[in-house]
Amino acid sequence: MTWMRWTLGAVAGGTMTLARVVAAQELDPPPGAAADPEPAPAAPAAPSSAEPGSAPLDESPLWGDDGSDSSEAVPGPSEDGVDVGTSDENADARARRESLSESTSLLGATGLMHVLSAASGAPGTFRFALLTGFYNGSAFLCPQCPNGGQGANLPDEVDRVTANLFLSATPTSFLELYAGIFSHSTSTNRPVAQLKQVVGDWNLGVKAFMPAAPDQIFTFGGALDLGFSTGSGQVGISGIDSVNVGLHALATADLSKQSEGPLPLRAHLNIGYLFDNSAKLVADFEETQRRQIDRIERFSLDINRVDSLQFGLGVEGLFEVARPFLEWSIDVPTNRQGYLCLRVNALAGDSCLHDRSQFSTTPSRLSAGVRVTPWSAVPWWLEGMTVTGGLDIGTGATSDFLVEVAPEVPWNVWFGIAYAADTHPQVKVQQVTLPAPEPLPEPIVNGMVVEKETAHAIADALVRFDGRDLTGLITTTEGHFVTGALEPGRYTFKITAAGYKDGSCSIDVGDIPLEAPATPASPTSSAPGTARGLGSSPAAVEAAPGVNNITCELEPAPRVSNLNGRVIDTTTGNPIGNASVHITDVLGRELELQVDEVGAFRFENVPPGAAVITVHADGYLKSVIRLEVEPLQELDQRFLLAPVPAKPTISVVGKRLELASPIVFAEGSAKLSREGLLTLQELAPFLEQHPEIGRIEVQSHSADNGLSSATLTTDRANAIRDALVLHGVPSARVTARGYGGSEPAGPGDSEQNRKRNERIVFVLDTTP
Repeated sequence: MTWMRWTLGAVAGGTMTLARVVAAQELDPPPGAAADPEPAPAAPAAPSSAEPGSAPLDESPLWGDDGSDSSEAVPGPSEDGVDVGTSDENADARARRESLSESTSLLGATGLMHVLSAASGAPGTFRFALLTGFYNGSAFLCPQCPNGGQGANLPDEVDRVTANLFLSATPTSFLELYAGIFSHSTSTNRPVAQLKQVVGDWNLGVKAFMPAAPDQIFTFGGALDLGFSTGSGQVGISGIDSVNVGLHALATADLSKQSEGPLPLRAHLNIGYLFDNSAKLVADFEETQRRQIDRIERFSLDINRVDSLQFGLGVEGLFEVARPFLEWSIDVPTNRQGYLCLRVNALAGDSCLHDRSQFSTTPSRLSAGVRVTPWSAVPWWLEGMTVTGGLDIGTGATSDFLVEVAPEVPWNVWFGIAYAADTHPQVKVQQVTLPAPEPLPEPIVNGMVVEKETAHAIADALVRFDGRDLTGLITTTEGHFVTGALEPGRYTFKITAAGYKDGSCSIDVGDIPLEAPATPASPTSSAPGTARGLGSSPAAVEAAPGVNNITCELEPAPRVSNLNGRVIDTTTGNPIGNASVHITDVLGRELELQVDEVGAFRFENVPPGAAVITVHADGYLKSVIRLEVEPLQELDQRFLLAPVPAKPTISVVGKRLELASPIVFAEGSAKLSREGLLTLQELAPFLEQHPEIGRIEVQSHSADNGLSSATLTTDRANAIRDALVLHGVPSARVTARGYGGSEPAGPGDSEQNRKRNERIVFVLDTTP
């Protein structure tokens, strides 16, 4: 227990050191609200008649805009006549208080345990955290002890205690600074009883990210940190060449910010690279002792001889009192440093990276935990103080070890406490009694424009007075409009809006009982001063008699698109005038037409979604393309047809299909090249004409091995299979498989040989 007390004492000393390097910052008040955007231009009118060489599809069903504005209602006076402040002030105060729930990760920046967030707390906040970890187990490092000899297979006993201190600060809306001090003690009984301590490792980092905005679900950012290491029992930096450098790309999706149906869920994705120079810490020792450190020493001192490509994925629930989270992270070894591992020098139980580069030797872990904010539920708990509990389960490098990589602990229990504070002064809303409103001298119309049979407000709609010489109005972002003072009588409003059919509504001003103003029913309300034209927001109108409320409905216009195309000969570039074009839209409707003399055609009223275009012409190979049609677009597309080859370029040789032109892809991509598509256009009818061939297997090979190569080759094989099925080959006849670099055609000792290994093979499947 002496070494545990010593470690905790060192952590306390590190707290004072870390606190001295942080300076307080003075922040400016947040900027004011942005002005309302200009009206969007109207959508282009659909053509009244089809042009030569064109044919319309049946009119598709109406597509309504399902977005909605999520701005909060402007609070008015309470029942006792006291103003409670603006919604912007209240929303900002709530957001700043909620940001105190953010806490630090094991790197020091805000996030989960191992995964960082592409966001931070509110500007002017800072966080301090203490996180401790515990592990105790047997038969971990010594399923076979590296020293060999007598008793080499006896299980070991390993204890590790970790204590980390973190401090992070958010000076601006897009930047976070963070630092950490790391200490841990490891005791083992094999090959002899020993205790190794690492005290005073520390890091400095900066994280940049997109500033927070209302209804902003996705945010992106990046982080850079420097890790300064010490050896066992040392104090201070061992050397500048031992500094680790970490680069991180960050993405976060916060579903609690979506305007419709918010969910208390947030997801994070990290991709990073660690320039790991920790092996420099033991270089002098190994040179002096004429031996490399063993597995137990690598684990105790966290020594790696290679860099790592890091991936992390995590999700968390954003509940009021508790934030449970689940994440998985992996550190893929990357031998940038060119370390040469000799098998003859590897100790018992260790392998070399070039021999066993697989998942079981790659450090990875599954983490689960919860952060609790008691101050959200009980008033006596210190605001900003959170408690964290978590568990790491090692999923790689826990029993299969590499000479180049420090082992991953099988499990680790984490417990921590953190405190977040806001240096920004809290907004104090002064409550005052509102003066009695003055009555309006003449009646006005307080209106709202919504989508028919829904409560969806229509913004930027043009409202004109029919038959009256009065200036028109533009609806606010919540669909409101308010006229100026009107003479009694009947008024008809002509309304136009992008994406909707023109409509109208009428009201008799002065013929209905006068009533106090009331905002028309809507999912949201407007902030004052956001209207344009004669009117202002209904919420800004003073209480007075003479307000006439009206709701006008518009019917959505079809959100279809038009597709214009030309059919071209690939060899000559000339148009093909005898082609026929067949389309199947997302609704399953089909239509076929002939191109005109210049190879042109036009499909009208194509609904949004996936459409399949098939082009035929005598003397040419059939072409089939799947297009993703966006709403309200005028699409132009060229369709290239290749002549039928004079001599077949495909033959059966043994149990394989031989192609005169190999199928190639762009470097590192699974997208077929144009030449590759033309080859598959010839292969599809060849398989149809030779049913005796039966099933084939599309095999994709690469020149490299590893997880990324296996994924790429699988994607390429599936891309070929999908193209063949799209061109009419029954799916039951084609299987696809990616082999990565597991079956090279020859040695990869030259660039030419590597190109031979990166190949596509069509194998006849003789399996009954």
